[in-house]
Amino acid sequence: MTVLINNAGIVSGQTTENLSDAAIERTMHVNTISHLHTIREFLPGMIAGKRGHIVTIASMAGLVAVPGLSDYCASKSGAVAIDEAVRLELKKQGLYQYIKTSCICPFFIDTGMFEGAKNTFPLYMLGPDEVADRIVYAMQQEETLVCIPWRANLVYPMRLLPVAVQDVLGKIIGVSSAMDDF
Repeated sequence: MTVLINNAGIVSGQTTENLSDAAIERTMHVNTISHLHTIREFLPGMIAGKRGHIVTIASMAGLVAVPGLSDYCASKSGAVAIDEAVRLELKKQGLYQYIKTSCICPFFIDTGMFEGAKNTFPLYMLGPDEVADRIVYAMQQEETLVCIPWRANLVYPMRLLPVAVQDVLGKIIGVSSAMDDF
């Protein structure tokens, strides 16, 4: 089976007003646009071979914004949207029966990339092995969207609340200050 794991990611950790044009463009190119290029490169072979799995490593920051990560959040939201669009294209073309997609949205992973970022209750800094094991399981189970850890799925019911309530909850659980010491 052909497996593509789109795992490109960089982070600047700067507030929006402090981001340079070059930093914004680099983040978007690495975290988002590269996904489109690699999918375009590998998908024809998957279609010809009638099998494959595309894994998009996005982020919880692609589902919930974090102060100090506007470029990163935007880029990872783009990665989530790319995964969703590709999945829907495959379904529309009748190809999803043998080419699957999985979008992985982990919290911060302890790889050094987010050194100084704070845990936010009920989430915690993830170990690389924990994330890798969960990705393999997601592929085996053909899961389409996976939040890591599982309790990160609380984001979905929270998004149904009024924005003002979401903002207060974000402050209470620490999302608003997660990048303060980055």
